[in-house]
Amino acid sequence: KWWGPENVRPILCLHGYQDNAGTWDTLIPLLPPEMSFLAIDLPGHGYSSHFPRGTPYHALDFVLTIRRIANIYGWDKISLLGHSYGSVISFIYSALYPEHVQYYIGVDSMKPLSIDPYKRLSKHAERLDQFLYLDSLDPENRPSYTYEGAVDHLHKSIKKWLSREGCEILSRRGTVKLADGSYSFSRDPRLKEFIDLGFSHSLAMAFAANIRCKILYIKANQGLEFEKPELRDEFFNAMVSTDRHPKIFKISIATLAVKVYMLRLVARTLHQHCGDVLRLQRMNTHNAATKALEREIREVQIPVPWGHIAGKWWGPENVRPLLCLHGYQDNAGTWDTLIPLLPPEMSFLAIDLPGHGYSSHFPKGIPYHASEFVLAIRQIANNYSWDKISFLCHSYGTVISIVYSALYPEHVQHLVGVDSMKPLSIDPDKMLSRQAERFNQFLQLDTLDPKSRPSYTYEGAVDLLYKSLKKWASREGCEILSKRGIVKLDDGSYTFSRDPRIKFIELGFSHALVMEFAAKLRCKILYIKANKGLLFEKPEFKEEFFNVVKNSAGYFERHFVDGLHHVHLDNPEIVAPLITEFLKNCPGDTLQMKRMPENDPNGAPSYTYEQIVDHLYKAIQHWASREACEILLKRGSVKLTDGRYAFRRDPRLKAFADVGFTHDFDMLLATKVRCNMLIILANQGFIYETPEIREKFLNIVRIQLHIMNIIE
Repeated sequence: KWWGPENVRPILCLHGYQDNAGTWDTLIPLLPPEMSFLAIDLPGHGYSSHFPRGTPYHALDFVLTIRRIANIYGWDKISLLGHSYGSVISFIYSALYPEHVQYYIGVDSMKPLSIDPYKRLSKHAERLDQFLYLDSLDPENRPSYTYEGAVDHLHKSIKKWLSREGCEILSRRGTVKLADGSYSFSRDPRLKEFIDLGFSHSLAMAFAANIRCKILYIKANQGLEFEKPELRDEFFNAMVSTDRHPKIFKISIATLAVKVYMLRLVARTLHQHCGDVLRLQRMNTHNAATKALEREIREVQIPVPWGHIAGKWWGPENVRPLLCLHGYQDNAGTWDTLIPLLPPEMSFLAIDLPGHGYSSHFPKGIPYHASEFVLAIRQIANNYSWDKISFLCHSYGTVISIVYSALYPEHVQHLVGVDSMKPLSIDPDKMLSRQAERFNQFLQLDTLDPKSRPSYTYEGAVDLLYKSLKKWASREGCEILSKRGIVKLDDGSYTFSRDPRIKFIELGFSHALVMEFAAKLRCKILYIKANKGLLFEKPEFKEEFFNVVKNSAGYFERHFVDGLHHVHLDNPEIVAPLITEFLKNCPGDTLQMKRMPENDPNGAPSYTYEQIVDHLYKAIQHWASREACEILLKRGSVKLTDGRYAFRRDPRLKAFADVGFTHDFDMLLATKVRCNMLIILANQGFIYETPEIREKFLNIVRIQLHIMNIIE
C-alpha cells in the first residue's frame, strides 16, 4: 500500500511475523502528510505471492526482497520503518548495506534473536521436517472459518500482544473469502515453520557493529521478551556506546495504550533528528514500477462561490470517478477503509460536504439545507464537465443522492447506498414546528464567536465523538473520522472542524414528496443495509418506498449485512465484495467509466471515426498510407461523450515555434555527432532541403564517425 505522493521516495514499512501491511493502517495516516510510505506484505503474507512449493522461507529471503524493491524503483538510499520481525529484517539489511540506509525506525523488536548453535541445529532439523509436512498438504484443504471466527482465532493466538480491534485491522489483508462464503487466512501456512528466526550471538553483534544509519527504537513495556537480559543489554550497550559512527538513537519505553506518545516520537524523529530525512529525493516519474502503483490518493479543492469543497481523489485523474458522499456530520474519511478494497482501475472522489471536514463553511447568516448539498453536487459535476454521474454514499449522503437522482434522473448512472436510503418522512404539522425550532437554534449558534468553540485534548475529542456515535460506529472508526473531523488550535488543543450550525439541518420531507422522489429514479441502485444500523422510519413507509423504487429504478438490488450503521468503515471487507460485484456485473452499461474529455479551449472540431481517418489521410497522403493513418489514430484521437471523435494532439502544435535552424547551426550540430549511425531515406519521403546543402551536412557527419550507413 503506497501512502502519499508517488514521486517522492517512500519510507519502506515492514510488518511483523505472520502479520501484513495492514499493521500500519492506524499509524501512517497520523504521520507527516508530505512524506510517502510503502507498506508491503512480505512474501507469503497478506496479498503477496507465496513461495513455490518446496521452497522454504529464510530471513535473508526477506532481506533480498528489500533489495529487489530498491532496485525496481531505482532508490540510491532507503529508509525503513519496521515492527517486530520486520524491524529485525530492517536491522539486518542496514548491517549488510550500511551506506544504502538513511535511517531506520524499529518498533518493539530490533535485535536478532541469539540462538545457541547446538539448539539451533536440533530446531533446524525439526523445522525442516515440519516444513515438509506442511508443504505436502493440499492448499485447497486449509481450515476455514466464519469471518468472526477467523478474527477470534487470530486474537486467541496473539492476545498477549494485540487488541481484538488490532486483529480486525490485520484481518482485512490477512483473511480471504472462499467460494463457499467462509474465510481462510491468506498467509502461507508454511511460515509457521520459518527456517531461521534467529542467529548466533556473535553474528548479531557483528550486525550491530556494521550499522551506520540513524536509528529510532521504540520499545513497548508489555511487548515481546524472548531474549536473555544480559545478551540484550550487551547488544544495546554496543549500539549506544560506540562513537565510531555518529547515530541518533532513542530507546523509549511506551505503554501499548499510549499510541499518541509513540506517534510523537516517530514524527519528531522524522522532522528534527534525521537532518536529511525530509529531503526525500524526487523519484523518476517515468519509472515503470511507479506507474504500476495501485491507486494514487490526492487532496483536491473544488472552487465554489463561498470557498471550496474539499475531497480525496482515489485513482486515475483522467477517469470519471464515483462521487462519494458521507453521512450526517461525518466527512470524507468515512471511506478510508473501504475504497482501498474496491477495484483499483476505478476512481473515487470522496468529498467533505459544505460545512464538514476540510470544506469551507457557509458564510454567517446562511443556513444549511438539503437543497444546498444537491446544488454542491451539481457544481462539482459542472466543474469536471461530467455528462453522467455515479454515487457511492452512506446515510444522509445517500438521501442527498436520492434527491439529486430524482431531480436529474437522466444524469445519474449508478447509486450505491449504505445503511440509509429513504429520505425521512415527516408529518407536515411536526415539520413546521421542528423547522421553527431549528431556525431559532441556528440563529443562536450563528451569533457565537467561532473562536469560542469548545476545545479538547485529541483523545478527549475522539472520546466525545465516540460517545455520540457508539451505537453506530466503533472507536477505531471514530479515530479515522477524526483525521478530517478535528483540527489543532494554536494552544495545542483540538476542536471539531465541522460547522456547528449543521446540527440544525432539516433531515426529512413530507411523505408524499419522498414517494415522488422514489417514482422519479431511473438509475441502477445497490442498497446495503446493516442489521444494527439506523431504524428511524415506520416499517410501512419504508417498504412502500422500496416497492416503488423496485419499479422505477433501472435496476435494484438489496442486501442485508452484519454490522453497525458505519459498517462500510468498521467492516469494509463485508461491504466491498457486494459493491465490486454490482459495479462490474450490473446489467446494462455497467460503469462506463469513460476517460473524461479534456477541456478544449479552441473548440476543436469533431468527426465520425471514418471522417477523422479521412481527414488525417488527406493531410498526409503523400507520406503515409490510409492504413498507417488508422494506426496513428489509435493514440491520436479521443472518443467524445457523444460518440464522435476529436484529435488528441494540441492544435497549437501547428504553430510550432522553431521547426528549423540557421545553416551555420546545422553544420555545427554535424560536427558534434559521435555515435554510430544508420540513415534510411525513403525515395518518396521528405525533400525539403536542396541536395547540395544536404550532402554538405552528411559529408561533415561522415568525417566524425567510424561507422555510417546510408540506405536509400
